[in-house]
Amino acid sequence: MDHLIVLTVSTDQTDASDNFEKILQYYGYDYHLLARGEKFMKWQWRTQKYIDGIEKYSLSSLDIIVLCDSNDLFFVDHVQNLKNKIEKVMKKTGKDIIVGGEAMVFSSHKWKSGEKRNAIKIMNKLCPNRRSKFPNGGCILGKRDQLLQLLRDNLVHVDDQNGYLRLFIQNPNRFTIDFDSEIIGNVPKLIPIFMHHWGDNMIKLEKNYWDFSDREGYHAINKISKSSPSILHFSGNYYEIYNQVGNLLPKKINFKNIPSKPLNDPVTPVIIVFVTILIIIIVILLVIFFIFKPRK
Repeated sequence: MDHLIVLTVSTDQTDASDNFEKILQYYGYDYHLLARGEKFMKWQWRTQKYIDGIEKYSLSSLDIIVLCDSNDLFFVDHVQNLKNKIEKVMKKTGKDIIVGGEAMVFSSHKWKSGEKRNAIKIMNKLCPNRRSKFPNGGCILGKRDQLLQLLRDNLVHVDDQNGYLRLFIQNPNRFTIDFDSEIIGNVPKLIPIFMHHWGDNMIKLEKNYWDFSDREGYHAINKISKSSPSILHFSGNYYEIYNQVGNLLPKKINFKNIPSKPLNDPVTPVIIVFVTILIIIIVILLVIFFIFKPRK
């Protein structure tokens, strides 16, 4: 393994992007911000920015490139430790590309009838007994040339995350998914049980899968795999856990807490309204039942 380079599309300077940079500097990473000052133009545009960034900043086929978000993600480990983990996983899996995994299919792609259900069924067969089996585009990494080819192949997909899922189904040997969060920990927002995917046999709050503490320098431990990832990817606009873990980092970083904006998620208000209406209907039905209940 030669050199590790972190690339992120960061169009605007924010407190979160400042946190991202300060943490990378503290832990000794070589990194570059792409598209600063430009307008974000959806996922295919970002994929092309990644391709351009790799071609500009990486000159060796031995380079390891990390492509990641910067407004809801940060590193919690020194660069050499991460390089050692990457080398270990690549050797174990025989794959030159590693993609973060998550427990549900999150995608802005409009699925055809039954298409998403079929994809989940295929992934369950390909990756049995794996909870975090679905690719997440928030952090992918790998050797320069192989990663470039994957990105070029993914350009045809409007939603890059959906594209990684389709490419994996077509050829599971193309890359490995970080099922056990050995390198990348995707930590969704804390949401009620009824919002989880019904196919998940372990329907619990996400905090039941993670231990966030400063025990022996490990800031996040996956309770299932017992691994401690070097990169943590959180849910955008839901910064509760992001802040919690960020405050465990060394004080020299001067980490800034980010206010959460939960109602920015269009799904949340819909669910709140649905549950409220459901409760009202149940109350009305109970009132009607007791009013018209036959008296003995």
